[in-house]
Amino acid sequence: MFDFENVEALKTKKIPQLYKNPKDRKKIIQKLRKGDIFNHHEIDMVSSGGETITILLSAHLKLEDNTISGMMMDITEYKRGENAIIQAKEEWENTFNI
Repeated sequence: MFDFENVEALKTKKIPQLYKNPKDRKKIIQKLRKGDIFNHHEIDMVSSGGETITILLSAHLKLEDNTISGMMMDITEYKRGENAIIQAKEEWENTFNI
């Protein structure tokens, strides 16, 4: 998902470096500590090459051992397609003055 050559290369990065905006991580952790659960939360992260990728995040905090459990899914291509459709619709509407 992050395009690292191997796990060892990924381990050279600190987790905040994977977020496009490291403050997003802090906000997520604060909300999880309050008992909030993230379901299908979109967040921008950064690949090993510095490219922005959009991740769909679902997570919760396990209170018994204070660890975050969840899943991440790369939805970058989906978001690009969605944005292309929105742009095409706007261009069509502008062309026909709707």
